[in-house]
Amino acid sequence: MVHCIPTHRFIKKINAIQKMRFNNPLFFRAFFLTLLLPLIFNVANAQTCNISITTVVDNTVSCFGLSDGQATASATGGTPAYTYAWSNGQNTATATNLATGTYTVIISDANSCIDSSSVTVVVLDNIPPVVTCPADIDTSNDLDQCSAVINYTVSSTDNCSGDTLLQISGLASGSAFPIGTTVNTFVAVDASGNSDTCSFEVVVADTQLPVIICPPSITQCDPLVFFDAPVGFDACAATSTIKTNAFGLFSGSEFPLGTTTIQYRVSDAKGASQTCSFDITVFEPPSVEIGPDIQTTDADPVQLQPILTNYGTGEWSPAFSLDDAFIEDPVASPIETTTYTLNVVSPDGCEASDSVTVFVEVITELVPTTLFTPNGDGRNDTWTLNKPALVNGCKVAVFNRWGNPVFETTGYDNSWDGTENGNPLPEATYYYVIECDGQSEMTGPVTILRVKR
Repeated sequence: MVHCIPTHRFIKKINAIQKMRFNNPLFFRAFFLTLLLPLIFNVANAQTCNISITTVVDNTVSCFGLSDGQATASATGGTPAYTYAWSNGQNTATATNLATGTYTVIISDANSCIDSSSVTVVVLDNIPPVVTCPADIDTSNDLDQCSAVINYTVSSTDNCSGDTLLQISGLASGSAFPIGTTVNTFVAVDASGNSDTCSFEVVVADTQLPVIICPPSITQCDPLVFFDAPVGFDACAATSTIKTNAFGLFSGSEFPLGTTTIQYRVSDAKGASQTCSFDITVFEPPSVEIGPDIQTTDADPVQLQPILTNYGTGEWSPAFSLDDAFIEDPVASPIETTTYTLNVVSPDGCEASDSVTVFVEVITELVPTTLFTPNGDGRNDTWTLNKPALVNGCKVAVFNRWGNPVFETTGYDNSWDGTENGNPLPEATYYYVIECDGQSEMTGPVTILRVKR
């Protein structure tokens, strides 16, 4: 029960002040609470008032920073109609669009009896945010890496703005995730402390096979073969490399003729493997055997007769005293002791060589033959000098027993076959005369025999 005096004039003043608003609602509220309200309740009045007020919060503020609260004042007793004056300047029973804070309302009835009450409006947000994670991610490691770079998106929503999204385990999007399973957990918290979490897994599998690189295939003539044995490797796991065939043949071994395939295998710790192989081809080399050294004179050519196998091409050196340096069995006419070398190449390009020395006796004294048999048997069919070069530029003549010349020439090449003007001479003994400038004349007999015996 409130004891009051008629206050209609005072209420009018209050309403006038309220209408003025002081250009600042906060100032009005402070003025109202500190000056006017105490004054009202301290005025003694003999009149008895029975008005009372009840205030309730209809709606709390839904989110921090909003003004969507609502409070209602209800009067009992007194004499209607009632007049309401809220400390934020509103003058209806229900104050709306309230922010958080404490509000005071004064109510008066028709008899100018008054009462007041206060209400506190708070934020009441019990709706948690919603955080959304992607589905679990299964992937393979990046090439030559023990990890995979993974990008993903995690989002959160809330009925109120200002929620915070935090990662509490795992790796951030765009990170290199290691081989294995990584659990990523996120939590979203709003301003009222409500929270939500979600998690997902990133599983990175090592699917890359180990690597092994064999050397290139080898072709050669030498059976002794050297090569670098391959060693496999893996970006993420230990490996072992073994040779899987041609056991007993390694680098530095003597390989058989033909082609041998060598294979290696690398295996990693997870059981994956790769193989590589290469061929080693050993060609059959040629062989050359000329034989023992040869004795001759500077007037007696010799034929070189090697024994060859798997022979393709060949060349003799030196070539100047040979009739053909590119045939297998040339005729050599050295004028001094000479070593001849034959280099041969097989059809596969393998090489071999052998040498022979022709020891030459130099003839300085001319010795003509004294008998020849020009009967066409291919043996001793011409008159020969042991070294025709000794009579180069000399006059050579053969006379019959009557002193008539039957053959005349300058220089001689061992070609006279016992004829005169193309006609065979009869069997008889003839006489040669060799005249060289500055030397004594050389004469002697030469007998022609034609009958094959």
